[in-house]
Amino acid sequence: AASGDLVHLLNCAGYAIALQSNVQGALEKYHESLSIQESICSDQNGLLSLGQTATTIGMLYMKCNDFKNAEIFFTKALEKKRAALGDIDTNPCAAKDLENLGDLKRFQSKFDEADEFYMGAANCYKNTNKMHGIDLSNVVSKLGLSAGARGDNDSAQSHLEMALQMKKQAYGQNAKNPDLVEALNNLGYVYAVYGRTIDAVQVYEESVEMQFSLCGENTPQSGLALSLMSLGVLYIKIGQNGDARHYLEEALQMKRSIHSGDEADTDSLGLLLNLGETCAVEGMWDDAEGYYKQALTMLLQRGNAAQKATEVLMTLGHIASQRGDHSASLHYVQQGFDLKQTIYGPSASNTDLVQALNLLAEAASRNGRRSLAIEKYDISLKMQRVLLGSNAPDALLGETLSNIGTLYLQENDIALSETCLSEALLVQQSIHRDNPSPVMAATLQSLGKLHILQNNNNLAEMRFREAIEAMRYSAPEQGTQNLANTIMELGNCAVLKGEMDTAQEHFRAALEMKRRIFGPHEANTDLVHSLSRLGYVCAAVGDYHEAIAQYEDALEMQERIQAVGTESVDIAATRNTLEILYQKVQ
Repeated sequence: AASGDLVHLLNCAGYAIALQSNVQGALEKYHESLSIQESICSDQNGLLSLGQTATTIGMLYMKCNDFKNAEIFFTKALEKKRAALGDIDTNPCAAKDLENLGDLKRFQSKFDEADEFYMGAANCYKNTNKMHGIDLSNVVSKLGLSAGARGDNDSAQSHLEMALQMKKQAYGQNAKNPDLVEALNNLGYVYAVYGRTIDAVQVYEESVEMQFSLCGENTPQSGLALSLMSLGVLYIKIGQNGDARHYLEEALQMKRSIHSGDEADTDSLGLLLNLGETCAVEGMWDDAEGYYKQALTMLLQRGNAAQKATEVLMTLGHIASQRGDHSASLHYVQQGFDLKQTIYGPSASNTDLVQALNLLAEAASRNGRRSLAIEKYDISLKMQRVLLGSNAPDALLGETLSNIGTLYLQENDIALSETCLSEALLVQQSIHRDNPSPVMAATLQSLGKLHILQNNNNLAEMRFREAIEAMRYSAPEQGTQNLANTIMELGNCAVLKGEMDTAQEHFRAALEMKRRIFGPHEANTDLVHSLSRLGYVCAAVGDYHEAIAQYEDALEMQERIQAVGTESVDIAATRNTLEILYQKVQ
Protein backbone atom coordinates (compact mmCIF):
# COMPACT_ATOMS: atom_id res chain seq x y z
CA ALA A 1 0.00 0.00 0.00
CA ALA A 2 2.83 2.35 0.90
CA SER A 3 4.46 1.67 -2.47
CA GLY A 4 1.15 2.37 -4.22
CA ASP A 5 0.86 5.70 -2.39
CA LEU A 6 4.42 6.58 -3.38
CA VAL A 7 3.65 5.77 -7.02
CA HIS A 8 0.60 8.03 -6.85
CA LEU A 9 2.64 10.86 -5.29
CA LEU A 10 5.42 10.50 -7.85
CA ASN A 11 2.92 10.56 -10.73
CA CYS A 12 1.23 13.65 -9.29
CA ALA A 13 4.61 15.32 -8.84
CA GLY A 14 5.62 14.43 -12.40
CA TYR A 15 2.35 15.86 -13.71
CA ALA A 16 2.78 19.11 -11.77
CA ILE A 17 6.39 19.51 -12.90
CA ALA A 18 5.40 18.85 -16.52
CA LEU A 19 2.81 21.65 -16.29
CA GLN A 20 5.71 23.98 -15.47
CA SER A 21 7.38 22.92 -18.76
CA ASN A 22 10.16 21.12 -16.86
CA VAL A 23 10.18 17.99 -19.03
CA GLN A 24 13.41 16.54 -17.63
CA GLY A 25 12.20 16.97 -14.05
CA ALA A 26 8.90 15.30 -14.91
CA LEU A 27 10.71 12.40 -16.58
CA GLU A 28 12.75 11.78 -13.43
CA LYS A 29 9.58 11.45 -11.32
CA TYR A 30 7.78 9.21 -13.81
CA HIS A 31 10.84 6.99 -14.26
CA GLU A 32 11.05 6.60 -10.47
CA SER A 33 7.35 5.74 -10.40
CA LEU A 34 7.78 3.23 -13.25
CA SER A 35 10.68 1.54 -11.48
CA ILE A 36 8.60 1.04 -8.32
CA GLN A 37 5.62 -0.25 -10.32
CA GLU A 38 7.76 -2.79 -12.17
CA SER A 39 8.93 -4.19 -8.83
CA ILE A 40 5.44 -4.56 -7.33
CA CYS A 41 2.89 -4.87 -10.17
CA SER A 42 1.72 -8.29 -11.24
CA ASP A 43 -2.08 -8.15 -11.47
CA GLN A 44 -4.19 -6.72 -14.28
CA ASN A 45 -4.73 -3.29 -12.72
CA GLY A 46 -1.06 -2.96 -11.89
CA LEU A 47 -0.02 -3.81 -15.43
CA LEU A 48 -2.54 -1.32 -16.85
CA SER A 49 -1.22 1.39 -14.50
CA LEU A 50 2.33 0.56 -15.49
CA GLY A 51 1.34 0.77 -19.16
CA GLN A 52 -0.25 4.18 -18.60
CA THR A 53 2.91 5.48 -16.93
CA ALA A 54 4.98 4.21 -19.87
CA THR A 55 2.62 6.07 -22.23
CA THR A 56 3.14 9.28 -20.26
CA ILE A 57 6.93 8.85 -20.36
CA GLY A 58 6.78 8.29 -24.12
CA MET A 59 4.78 11.48 -24.59
CA LEU A 60 7.31 13.45 -22.52
CA TYR A 61 10.14 12.12 -24.67
CA MET A 62 8.19 13.20 -27.74
CA LYS A 63 7.92 16.67 -26.24
CA CYS A 64 11.72 16.98 -26.19
CA ASN A 65 12.07 15.35 -29.65
CA ASP A 66 13.73 12.21 -28.29
CA PHE A 67 11.93 9.95 -30.75
CA LYS A 68 14.07 6.91 -30.02
CA ASN A 69 13.13 6.75 -26.32
CA ALA A 70 9.56 7.78 -27.11
CA GLU A 71 9.17 4.75 -29.38
CA ILE A 72 10.68 2.46 -26.72
CA PHE A 73 8.16 3.53 -24.08
CA PHE A 74 5.08 3.57 -26.35
CA THR A 75 6.00 0.04 -27.39
CA LYS A 76 6.50 -0.91 -23.73
CA ALA A 77 3.10 0.57 -22.86
CA LEU A 78 1.43 -1.63 -25.48
CA GLU A 79 3.27 -4.70 -24.18
CA LYS A 80 2.05 -4.09 -20.60
CA LYS A 81 -1.52 -3.44 -21.72
CA ARG A 82 -1.47 -6.56 -23.87
CA ALA A 83 -0.13 -8.55 -20.91
CA ALA A 84 -3.03 -7.27 -18.81
CA LEU A 85 -5.87 -7.64 -21.32
CA GLY A 86 -4.71 -10.05 -23.99
CA ASP A 87 -6.02 -8.98 -27.43
CA ILE A 88 -6.07 -5.17 -27.49
CA ASP A 89 -6.34 -4.68 -31.27
CA THR A 90 -9.75 -3.03 -30.86
CA ASN A 91 -9.37 -1.77 -27.29
CA PRO A 92 -9.43 2.03 -26.74
CA CYS A 93 -6.67 1.70 -24.13
CA ALA A 94 -4.17 0.97 -26.94
CA ALA A 95 -5.38 3.72 -29.26
CA LYS A 96 -3.25 6.58 -27.95
CA ASP A 97 -0.03 4.56 -28.00
CA LEU A 98 -0.68 3.43 -31.56
CA GLU A 99 -1.54 6.99 -32.59
CA ASN A 100 1.63 8.31 -30.95
CA LEU A 101 3.73 5.67 -32.70
CA GLY A 102 2.10 6.77 -35.96
CA ASP A 103 3.08 10.36 -35.19
CA LEU A 104 6.67 9.29 -34.55
CA LYS A 105 6.89 7.50 -37.87
CA ARG A 106 5.28 10.42 -39.72
CA PHE A 107 7.77 12.86 -38.20
CA GLN A 108 10.52 10.55 -39.48
CA SER A 109 8.89 10.47 -42.96
CA LYS A 110 8.19 6.74 -42.62
CA PHE A 111 4.68 7.16 -43.94
CA ASP A 112 3.79 3.53 -44.64
CA GLU A 113 4.68 2.54 -41.07
CA ALA A 114 2.83 5.59 -39.77
CA ASP A 115 -0.31 4.57 -41.65
CA GLU A 116 -0.19 1.07 -40.15
CA PHE A 117 -0.17 2.50 -36.64
CA TYR A 118 -2.88 5.05 -37.49
CA MET A 119 -5.11 2.32 -38.90
CA GLY A 120 -4.56 0.31 -35.72
CA ALA A 121 -5.52 3.35 -33.63
CA ALA A 122 -8.61 3.89 -35.79
CA ASN A 123 -9.73 0.29 -35.16
CA CYS A 124 -9.43 0.93 -31.42
CA TYR A 125 -11.44 4.17 -31.56
CA LYS A 126 -14.29 2.77 -33.68
CA ASN A 127 -17.74 2.16 -32.19
CA THR A 128 -16.93 3.90 -28.91
CA ASN A 129 -18.36 6.97 -27.26
CA LYS A 130 -18.65 10.47 -28.67
CA MET A 131 -15.27 11.69 -27.46
CA HIS A 132 -13.58 8.69 -29.01
CA GLY A 133 -15.42 9.63 -32.21
CA ILE A 134 -13.54 12.92 -32.09
CA ASP A 135 -10.32 11.01 -31.41
CA LEU A 136 -11.11 8.86 -34.45
CA SER A 137 -11.52 11.98 -36.56
CA ASN A 138 -8.05 13.11 -35.42
CA VAL A 139 -6.57 9.83 -36.64
CA VAL A 140 -8.40 10.16 -39.97
CA SER A 141 -6.97 13.67 -40.26
CA LYS A 142 -3.46 12.36 -39.62
CA LEU A 143 -3.96 9.73 -42.31
CA GLY A 144 -4.78 12.62 -44.63
CA LEU A 145 -1.66 14.55 -43.62
CA SER A 146 0.46 11.44 -44.14
CA ALA A 147 -1.06 10.92 -47.59
CA GLY A 148 -0.38 14.55 -48.46
CA ALA A 149 3.25 14.24 -47.40
CA ARG A 150 3.55 11.20 -49.70
CA GLY A 151 2.05 13.20 -52.56
CA ASP A 152 -1.18 11.17 -52.65
CA ASN A 153 -3.47 14.09 -53.41
CA ASP A 154 -6.76 12.21 -53.68
CA SER A 155 -6.26 10.28 -50.44
CA ALA A 156 -5.18 13.41 -48.56
CA GLN A 157 -8.26 15.36 -49.61
CA SER A 158 -10.73 12.53 -48.99
CA HIS A 159 -9.35 11.80 -45.49
CA LEU A 160 -9.27 15.47 -44.45
CA GLU A 161 -12.79 16.05 -45.81
CA MET A 162 -13.98 12.99 -43.89
CA ALA A 163 -12.22 14.15 -40.71
CA LEU A 164 -13.91 17.57 -40.89
CA GLN A 165 -17.35 16.04 -41.38
CA MET A 166 -16.78 13.62 -38.49
CA LYS A 167 -15.83 16.50 -36.20
CA LYS A 168 -18.84 18.56 -37.22
CA GLN A 169 -21.08 15.56 -36.56
CA ALA A 170 -19.45 14.85 -33.19
CA TYR A 171 -19.51 18.45 -31.96
CA GLY A 172 -22.75 19.49 -33.63
CA GLN A 173 -23.19 21.44 -36.86
CA ASN A 174 -23.14 24.86 -35.14
CA ALA A 175 -20.16 24.13 -32.90
CA LYS A 176 -17.09 26.37 -32.94
CA ASN A 177 -13.84 25.33 -31.29
CA PRO A 178 -10.06 25.16 -31.94
CA ASP A 179 -10.28 21.52 -33.05
CA LEU A 180 -12.64 22.45 -35.88
CA VAL A 181 -10.41 25.40 -36.76
CA GLU A 182 -7.42 23.08 -37.12
CA ALA A 183 -9.42 20.68 -39.29
CA LEU A 184 -10.52 23.54 -41.55
CA ASN A 185 -6.96 24.85 -41.85
CA ASN A 186 -5.60 21.39 -42.69
CA LEU A 187 -8.18 20.94 -45.43
CA GLY A 188 -7.67 24.48 -46.74
CA TYR A 189 -3.92 23.91 -46.94
CA VAL A 190 -4.29 20.69 -48.93
CA TYR A 191 -6.81 22.31 -51.29
CA ALA A 192 -4.35 25.17 -51.84
CA VAL A 193 -1.35 22.91 -52.44
CA TYR A 194 -3.21 20.87 -55.03
CA GLY A 195 -4.67 23.79 -56.95
CA ARG A 196 -8.23 23.90 -55.62
CA THR A 197 -7.80 27.59 -54.84
CA ILE A 198 -11.47 28.61 -54.73
CA ASP A 199 -12.28 25.70 -52.39
CA ALA A 200 -9.28 26.64 -50.24
CA VAL A 201 -10.52 30.24 -49.98
CA GLN A 202 -13.97 29.08 -48.84
CA VAL A 203 -12.51 26.75 -46.18
CA TYR A 204 -10.07 29.36 -44.84
CA GLU A 205 -12.84 31.97 -44.73
CA GLU A 206 -14.91 29.59 -42.59
CA SER A 207 -11.86 29.08 -40.36
CA VAL A 208 -11.23 32.83 -40.01
CA GLU A 209 -14.88 33.53 -39.21
CA MET A 210 -14.83 30.80 -36.55
CA GLN A 211 -11.59 32.10 -35.03
CA PHE A 212 -12.93 35.66 -34.81
CA SER A 213 -16.04 34.38 -33.06
CA LEU A 214 -13.89 32.43 -30.58
CA CYS A 215 -11.35 35.13 -29.71
CA GLY A 216 -13.19 38.34 -30.57
CA GLU A 217 -12.47 40.96 -33.21
CA ASN A 218 -9.87 42.79 -31.11
CA THR A 219 -7.96 39.86 -29.63
CA PRO A 220 -4.92 38.96 -31.76
CA GLN A 221 -4.02 35.28 -32.13
CA SER A 222 -1.04 33.71 -33.92
CA GLY A 223 -3.17 31.00 -35.53
CA LEU A 224 -5.68 33.54 -36.78
CA ALA A 225 -2.87 35.66 -38.22
CA LEU A 226 -1.57 32.64 -40.15
CA SER A 227 -5.05 31.90 -41.52
CA LEU A 228 -5.43 35.54 -42.60
CA MET A 229 -2.05 35.35 -44.31
CA SER A 230 -3.08 32.15 -46.13
CA LEU A 231 -6.27 33.83 -47.32
CA GLY A 232 -4.29 36.82 -48.56
CA VAL A 233 -1.91 34.65 -50.56
CA LEU A 234 -4.82 32.67 -52.04
CA TYR A 235 -6.55 35.87 -53.13
CA ILE A 236 -3.32 36.90 -54.88
CA LYS A 237 -3.45 33.62 -56.82
CA ILE A 238 -6.98 34.28 -58.08
CA GLY A 239 -6.19 37.90 -58.91
CA GLN A 240 -8.39 39.54 -56.27
CA ASN A 241 -5.67 41.87 -55.05
CA GLY A 242 -7.96 44.17 -53.08
CA ASP A 243 -9.12 41.29 -50.87
CA ALA A 244 -5.56 39.98 -50.73
CA ARG A 245 -4.27 43.29 -49.40
CA HIS A 246 -7.06 43.50 -46.82
CA TYR A 247 -6.26 40.10 -45.31
CA LEU A 248 -2.49 40.52 -45.51
CA GLU A 249 -2.57 43.91 -43.78
CA GLU A 250 -4.85 42.50 -41.08
CA ALA A 251 -2.43 39.60 -40.58
CA LEU A 252 0.56 41.96 -40.43
CA GLN A 253 -1.09 44.19 -37.85
CA MET A 254 -2.03 41.15 -35.76
CA LYS A 255 1.47 39.65 -35.93
CA ARG A 256 3.04 42.92 -34.81
CA SER A 257 0.61 43.29 -31.93
CA ILE A 258 1.45 39.77 -30.69
CA HIS A 259 5.23 39.81 -31.12
CA SER A 260 8.01 42.35 -30.97
CA GLY A 261 11.64 42.58 -32.00
CA ASP A 262 13.22 39.78 -34.03
CA GLU A 263 10.20 37.52 -33.62
CA ALA A 264 7.95 40.16 -35.16
CA ASP A 265 10.43 40.62 -38.02
CA THR A 266 10.46 36.89 -38.74
CA ASP A 267 6.67 36.68 -38.77
CA SER A 268 6.20 39.89 -40.75
CA LEU A 269 8.74 39.48 -43.53
CA GLY A 270 6.64 37.18 -45.71
CA LEU A 271 3.60 39.40 -45.21
CA LEU A 272 5.51 42.52 -46.26
CA LEU A 273 6.81 40.80 -49.40
CA ASN A 274 3.31 39.60 -50.30
CA LEU A 275 1.86 43.05 -49.67
CA GLY A 276 4.55 44.60 -51.85
CA GLU A 277 3.74 42.17 -54.64
CA THR A 278 0.00 42.82 -54.33
CA CYS A 279 0.40 46.59 -54.52
CA ALA A 280 2.82 46.32 -57.45
CA VAL A 281 0.35 44.20 -59.44
CA GLU A 282 -2.28 46.88 -58.84
CA GLY A 283 0.14 49.62 -59.95
CA MET A 284 0.16 51.16 -56.45
CA TRP A 285 3.87 51.87 -56.72
CA ASP A 286 4.31 54.10 -53.66
CA ASP A 287 2.64 51.56 -51.37
CA ALA A 288 4.58 48.71 -52.96
CA GLU A 289 7.85 50.56 -52.42
CA GLY A 290 6.97 51.18 -48.76
CA TYR A 291 6.35 47.50 -48.05
CA TYR A 292 9.45 46.32 -49.92
CA LYS A 293 11.64 48.88 -48.11
CA GLN A 294 10.41 47.58 -44.75
CA ALA A 295 11.18 44.04 -45.89
CA LEU A 296 14.63 45.13 -47.09
CA THR A 297 15.44 46.64 -43.69
CA MET A 298 14.61 43.32 -42.01
CA LEU A 299 16.64 41.32 -44.54
CA LEU A 300 19.73 43.51 -44.22
CA GLN A 301 19.64 43.09 -40.43
CA ARG A 302 19.99 39.33 -40.84
CA GLY A 303 23.24 37.56 -41.48
CA ASN A 304 21.85 34.88 -43.79
CA ALA A 305 19.41 36.72 -46.05
CA ALA A 306 21.69 38.63 -48.43
CA GLN A 307 20.48 36.78 -51.55
CA LYS A 308 16.84 37.59 -50.80
CA ALA A 309 17.87 41.19 -50.10
CA THR A 310 19.33 41.44 -53.62
CA GLU A 311 16.01 40.27 -55.08
CA VAL A 312 14.15 42.94 -53.12
CA LEU A 313 16.63 45.63 -54.25
CA MET A 314 16.10 44.62 -57.88
CA THR A 315 12.33 44.75 -57.35
CA LEU A 316 12.64 48.21 -55.80
CA GLY A 317 14.59 49.23 -58.89
CA HIS A 318 11.73 48.07 -61.09
CA ILE A 319 9.18 49.91 -58.94
CA ALA A 320 11.19 53.15 -59.05
CA SER A 321 11.36 52.83 -62.84
CA GLN A 322 7.58 52.39 -63.03
CA ARG A 323 7.22 55.59 -60.99
CA GLY A 324 9.46 57.35 -63.50
CA ASP A 325 12.28 57.86 -61.00
CA HIS A 326 15.08 56.37 -63.10
CA SER A 327 17.81 57.78 -60.87
CA ALA A 328 16.40 55.91 -57.84
CA SER A 329 15.96 52.82 -60.01
CA LEU A 330 19.65 52.85 -60.96
CA HIS A 331 20.61 53.37 -57.31
CA TYR A 332 18.60 50.34 -56.13
CA VAL A 333 19.82 48.05 -58.91
CA GLN A 334 23.45 49.11 -58.34
CA GLN A 335 23.03 48.25 -54.64
CA GLY A 336 21.59 44.87 -55.59
CA PHE A 337 24.46 44.12 -57.96
CA ASP A 338 27.09 45.21 -55.42
CA LEU A 339 25.52 42.92 -52.83
CA LYS A 340 25.56 40.00 -55.28
CA GLN A 341 29.27 40.59 -55.91
CA THR A 342 29.84 40.55 -52.16
CA ILE A 343 28.03 37.21 -51.96
CA TYR A 344 29.82 35.53 -54.88
CA GLY A 345 33.20 37.27 -54.75
CA PRO A 346 34.78 39.81 -57.16
CA SER A 347 36.05 37.22 -59.66
CA ALA A 348 32.90 35.05 -59.81
CA SER A 349 31.05 34.29 -63.05
CA ASN A 350 27.54 32.84 -63.09
CA THR A 351 24.13 33.33 -64.66
CA ASP A 352 22.81 35.20 -61.63
CA LEU A 353 25.53 37.85 -62.02
CA VAL A 354 24.89 38.02 -65.78
CA GLN A 355 21.21 38.76 -65.19
CA ALA A 356 22.10 41.34 -62.53
CA LEU A 357 24.53 43.05 -64.94
CA ASN A 358 21.80 43.21 -67.58
CA LEU A 359 19.35 44.72 -65.11
CA LEU A 360 21.99 47.27 -64.12
CA ALA A 361 22.62 48.12 -67.78
CA GLU A 362 18.88 48.54 -68.42
CA ALA A 363 18.57 50.85 -65.40
CA ALA A 364 21.56 52.91 -66.58
CA SER A 365 20.06 53.17 -70.07
CA ARG A 366 16.71 54.37 -68.70
CA ASN A 367 18.62 56.97 -66.68
CA GLY A 368 20.28 58.28 -69.83
CA ARG A 369 23.71 56.91 -68.92
CA ARG A 370 24.36 55.02 -72.15
CA SER A 371 28.12 54.71 -71.64
CA LEU A 372 27.58 53.00 -68.28
CA ALA A 373 24.92 50.75 -69.82
CA ILE A 374 27.27 49.72 -72.64
CA GLU A 375 30.04 49.03 -70.11
CA LYS A 376 27.81 46.70 -68.06
CA TYR A 377 26.42 44.90 -71.13
CA ASP A 378 29.99 44.41 -72.37
CA ILE A 379 31.02 42.79 -69.06
CA SER A 380 27.87 40.65 -69.22
CA LEU A 381 28.68 39.54 -72.79
CA LYS A 382 32.21 38.50 -71.89
CA MET A 383 30.94 36.58 -68.87
CA GLN A 384 28.27 34.82 -70.93
CA ARG A 385 30.74 33.76 -73.62
CA VAL A 386 32.99 32.22 -70.95
CA LEU A 387 30.06 30.43 -69.32
CA LEU A 388 28.70 29.12 -72.63
CA GLY A 389 32.07 27.88 -73.87
CA SER A 390 31.45 25.59 -76.83
CA ASN A 391 27.74 25.26 -76.07
CA ALA A 392 25.11 26.74 -78.37
CA PRO A 393 24.22 30.37 -77.64
CA ASP A 394 21.10 30.93 -75.57
CA ALA A 395 18.26 33.47 -75.46
CA LEU A 396 20.00 35.61 -72.83
CA LEU A 397 23.03 36.08 -75.09
CA GLY A 398 20.77 37.09 -77.97
CA GLU A 399 18.92 39.60 -75.79
CA THR A 400 22.16 41.10 -74.47
CA LEU A 401 23.62 41.48 -77.99
CA SER A 402 20.40 43.12 -79.16
CA ASN A 403 20.38 45.59 -76.27
CA ILE A 404 24.03 46.61 -76.58
CA GLY A 405 23.65 46.87 -80.37
CA THR A 406 20.71 49.26 -79.91
CA LEU A 407 22.77 51.39 -77.50
CA TYR A 408 25.65 51.58 -80.00
CA LEU A 409 23.09 52.71 -82.59
CA GLN A 410 21.93 55.49 -80.26
CA GLU A 411 25.59 56.48 -79.86
CA ASN A 412 25.94 56.53 -83.69
CA ASP A 413 28.58 53.80 -83.61
CA ILE A 414 27.24 52.16 -86.77
CA ALA A 415 29.93 49.51 -87.15
CA LEU A 416 29.67 48.11 -83.60
CA SER A 417 25.89 48.37 -83.71
CA GLU A 418 25.69 46.32 -86.90
CA THR A 419 28.11 43.70 -85.54
CA CYS A 420 26.10 43.19 -82.34
CA LEU A 421 22.64 43.35 -83.92
CA SER A 422 23.57 40.96 -86.73
CA GLU A 423 24.95 38.42 -84.25
CA ALA A 424 21.86 38.89 -82.05
CA LEU A 425 19.59 38.10 -85.00
CA LEU A 426 21.60 35.00 -85.89
CA VAL A 427 21.40 33.76 -82.27
CA GLN A 428 17.66 34.40 -82.07
CA GLN A 429 17.00 32.77 -85.46
CA SER A 430 18.99 29.70 -84.39
CA ILE A 431 16.78 29.38 -81.31
CA HIS A 432 13.39 30.13 -82.88
CA ARG A 433 14.14 28.69 -86.35
CA ASP A 434 11.65 30.00 -88.92
CA ASN A 435 8.94 30.81 -86.38
CA PRO A 436 8.40 34.53 -85.81
CA SER A 437 8.97 35.38 -82.17
CA PRO A 438 8.31 38.59 -80.21
CA VAL A 439 11.84 38.45 -78.74
CA MET A 440 13.26 39.02 -82.25
CA ALA A 441 11.14 42.12 -82.88
CA ALA A 442 13.38 44.54 -80.96
CA THR A 443 16.46 43.32 -82.84
CA LEU A 444 14.70 43.65 -86.20
CA GLN A 445 13.45 47.16 -85.33
CA SER A 446 16.95 48.32 -84.43
CA LEU A 447 18.37 46.76 -87.61
CA GLY A 448 15.73 48.62 -89.62
CA LYS A 449 16.76 51.95 -88.07
CA LEU A 450 20.41 51.07 -88.68
CA HIS A 451 19.79 50.39 -92.37
CA ILE A 452 18.00 53.74 -92.73
CA LEU A 453 21.16 55.44 -91.46
CA GLN A 454 23.09 53.41 -94.05
CA ASN A 455 20.67 54.68 -96.76
CA ASN A 456 19.61 51.09 -97.42
CA ASN A 457 15.87 51.75 -97.34
CA ASN A 458 14.82 48.51 -99.01
CA LEU A 459 16.64 46.41 -96.42
CA ALA A 460 15.27 48.66 -93.66
CA GLU A 461 11.73 48.09 -94.96
CA MET A 462 12.30 44.32 -94.99
CA ARG A 463 13.50 44.35 -91.37
CA PHE A 464 10.53 46.46 -90.23
CA ARG A 465 8.11 44.07 -91.96
CA GLU A 466 9.81 41.11 -90.26
CA ALA A 467 9.52 42.94 -86.92
CA ILE A 468 5.80 43.53 -87.51
CA GLU A 469 5.29 39.85 -88.34
CA ALA A 470 7.09 38.87 -85.12
CA MET A 471 5.01 41.29 -83.03
CA ARG A 472 1.70 40.24 -84.56
CA TYR A 473 2.50 36.70 -83.47
CA SER A 474 1.58 37.61 -79.89
CA ALA A 475 -0.06 41.04 -80.11
CA PRO A 476 -3.63 41.52 -78.83
CA GLU A 477 -6.38 42.17 -81.36
CA GLN A 478 -6.23 45.95 -80.98
CA GLY A 479 -2.45 45.92 -81.47
CA THR A 480 0.25 47.51 -79.31
CA GLN A 481 1.93 50.89 -79.22
CA ASN A 482 5.21 49.28 -80.25
CA LEU A 483 3.54 47.61 -83.24
CA ALA A 484 1.98 50.93 -84.28
CA ASN A 485 5.36 52.67 -84.02
CA THR A 486 6.94 50.02 -86.25
CA ILE A 487 4.22 50.60 -88.84
CA MET A 488 5.18 54.29 -88.57
CA GLU A 489 8.76 53.27 -89.42
CA LEU A 490 7.45 51.58 -92.57
CA GLY A 491 5.84 54.90 -93.43
CA ASN A 492 9.15 56.68 -92.90
CA CYS A 493 10.87 54.20 -95.24
CA ALA A 494 8.24 54.90 -97.88
CA VAL A 495 8.81 58.66 -97.49
CA LEU A 496 12.56 58.21 -97.98
CA LYS A 497 11.85 56.16 -101.12
CA GLY A 498 9.46 58.86 -102.39
CA GLU A 499 6.42 56.54 -102.14
CA MET A 500 4.07 59.04 -100.51
CA ASP A 501 0.83 57.14 -101.17
CA THR A 502 2.29 54.07 -99.45
CA ALA A 503 3.57 56.24 -96.60
CA GLN A 504 0.07 57.71 -96.21
CA GLU A 505 -1.42 54.22 -95.86
CA HIS A 506 1.12 53.23 -93.21
CA PHE A 507 0.76 56.43 -91.18
CA ARG A 508 -3.04 56.20 -91.27
CA ALA A 509 -2.99 52.54 -90.15
CA ALA A 510 -0.61 53.38 -87.30
CA LEU A 511 -2.76 56.33 -86.18
CA GLU A 512 -5.94 54.24 -86.16
CA MET A 513 -4.20 51.56 -84.09
CA LYS A 514 -2.99 54.13 -81.56
CA ARG A 515 -6.46 55.63 -81.23
CA ARG A 516 -7.83 52.15 -80.47
CA ILE A 517 -5.10 51.64 -77.86
CA PHE A 518 -5.25 55.05 -76.16
CA GLY A 519 -8.97 55.76 -76.58
CA PRO A 520 -10.72 58.46 -78.64
CA HIS A 521 -10.20 61.29 -76.14
CA GLU A 522 -6.56 60.73 -75.16
CA ALA A 523 -3.96 63.41 -75.87
CA ASN A 524 -0.24 62.62 -75.83
CA THR A 525 2.94 63.36 -77.75
CA ASP A 526 2.89 59.99 -79.49
CA LEU A 527 -0.49 60.76 -81.07
CA VAL A 528 0.67 64.29 -81.94
CA HIS A 529 3.65 62.86 -83.81
CA SER A 530 1.44 60.40 -85.72
CA LEU A 531 -1.03 63.14 -86.69
CA SER A 532 1.80 65.39 -87.86
CA ARG A 533 3.42 62.68 -89.98
CA LEU A 534 0.09 61.82 -91.61
CA GLY A 535 -0.55 65.52 -92.22
CA TYR A 536 2.89 65.85 -93.82
CA VAL A 537 2.36 63.10 -96.41
CA CYS A 538 -1.20 64.27 -97.13
CA ALA A 539 0.25 67.67 -97.98
CA ALA A 540 2.99 66.02 -100.05
CA VAL A 541 0.41 64.30 -102.29
CA GLY A 542 -1.64 67.50 -102.59
CA ASP A 543 -4.48 66.50 -100.25
CA TYR A 544 -4.34 69.82 -98.37
CA HIS A 545 -7.78 69.60 -96.75
CA GLU A 546 -6.88 66.23 -95.20
CA ALA A 547 -3.49 67.61 -94.17
CA ILE A 548 -5.17 70.58 -92.46
CA ALA A 549 -7.55 68.25 -90.58
CA GLN A 550 -4.62 66.22 -89.22
CA TYR A 551 -2.55 69.25 -88.22
CA GLU A 552 -5.57 70.90 -86.56
CA ASP A 553 -6.10 67.75 -84.50
CA ALA A 554 -2.41 67.77 -83.63
CA LEU A 555 -2.56 71.45 -82.59
CA GLU A 556 -5.65 70.93 -80.42
CA MET A 557 -3.91 68.02 -78.74
CA GLN A 558 -0.69 70.00 -78.20
CA GLU A 559 -2.65 72.82 -76.56
CA ARG A 560 -4.33 70.32 -74.21
CA ILE A 561 -0.97 68.87 -73.23
CA GLN A 562 0.85 72.20 -72.89
CA ALA A 563 0.72 74.04 -69.56
CA VAL A 564 -1.76 76.94 -69.40
CA GLY A 565 -0.25 80.29 -70.36
CA THR A 566 2.74 78.86 -72.25
CA GLU A 567 3.44 77.98 -75.86
CA SER A 568 6.14 75.56 -76.98
CA VAL A 569 8.29 75.59 -80.10
CA ASP A 570 6.30 72.58 -81.34
CA ILE A 571 3.01 74.45 -81.09
CA ALA A 572 4.49 77.40 -82.96
CA ALA A 573 5.76 75.07 -85.69
CA THR A 574 2.33 73.47 -86.07
CA ARG A 575 0.69 76.92 -86.32
CA ASN A 576 3.17 77.94 -89.04
CA THR A 577 2.50 74.73 -90.99
CA LEU A 578 -1.24 75.36 -90.79
CA GLU A 579 -0.80 78.95 -92.05
CA ILE A 580 1.04 77.62 -95.10
CA LEU A 581 -1.67 75.01 -95.73
CA TYR A 582 -4.47 77.56 -95.33
CA GLN A 583 -2.81 79.65 -98.05
CA LYS A 584 -2.64 76.56 -100.30
CA VAL A 585 -6.42 76.09 -100.24
CA GLN A 586 -7.36 79.75 -100.68
